[in-house]
Amino acid sequence: MLTIVIPSYNHSKYIRECLLSISYIKEFDFKVLVIDDGSLDDTNVIVQKFIEDFSYLNIEFITKSKNKGLVDSLNLAIGIADTKYIYMCASDDVPIASGVEACVLSLEENLAADFVIGNAKGFDGSGRIFNIYNDSHLRFFKLNPAVRWRKLFFSYPRPLLIQSTIFRLSTLRNIGGWDSDVRLDDFSLFVKLFKKEILYGDNFLFLDNVFVVNYRQHEANAYRDLHNLFSMTNEVVYKYADESDKSKIVSSYAAQYLISALYNGNFVCANKIVKSIGLRSVLMLPYYFAKEISRRIVNAFAW
Repeated sequence: MLTIVIPSYNHSKYIRECLLSISYIKEFDFKVLVIDDGSLDDTNVIVQKFIEDFSYLNIEFITKSKNKGLVDSLNLAIGIADTKYIYMCASDDVPIASGVEACVLSLEENLAADFVIGNAKGFDGSGRIFNIYNDSHLRFFKLNPAVRWRKLFFSYPRPLLIQSTIFRLSTLRNIGGWDSDVRLDDFSLFVKLFKKEILYGDNFLFLDNVFVVNYRQHEANAYRDLHNLFSMTNEVVYKYADESDKSKIVSSYAAQYLISALYNGNFVCANKIVKSIGLRSVLMLPYYFAKEISRRIVNAFAW
């Protein structure tokens, strides 16, 4: 019924825990597809040892000779998979077997649903544990599809996680998977999925009380490189947003990342962000900067 895809790159420290958590799924048959993106650590040794230790699991291990990026691995996975459903989880995160099972069974019961989003727990090295999705996500998922599409570019609740979502394989193939000229995997995929929802109506589920993954936060997470993340976000904006909105959206995101960079004292990053946007976006930056400051103040008092 299900293919579980584990894309990996230099996560030898975490991947065994990820794979072990999958072994607790008992409600249905599943396959595991591990795709290593040219890791330089001993990921290969650890995965091979796990396959030997858990020989009863159906695990296929693919190693790429060169690092080609996460999007390449995900597209490779949806081309290989031959099951009804597909679930993708980064090798440094920890899937929750009961949550994966609940989401697959909910798709079995709701035949019109293209995908189901479950909740997620975040955790870090200090032992802090917290919910990833909150009331803002719940409101966002309930929006009219056209309103949600616009909000997706200007002020969507972050993050939206692939690793807390189970998909019908046919849905990902119907939207063409990931575009190779866009590096950001989560945001770009949900943009394409929610565009489909505008055309055909809401065909997804959000199960806020079902936890699908423990989302690990550590120093190597991509979201910590603010300038690179801003650059990848802009790729999505320039690729999919309405032409008339692009400069506004870029300015809005620039303000958000700029404030975060300044807050962290990363003035080099702040300078790069300002220099990387066009003149129209620069001219609108003071407005969106003030708007973002106001939003954060309101949220702080609300908290």
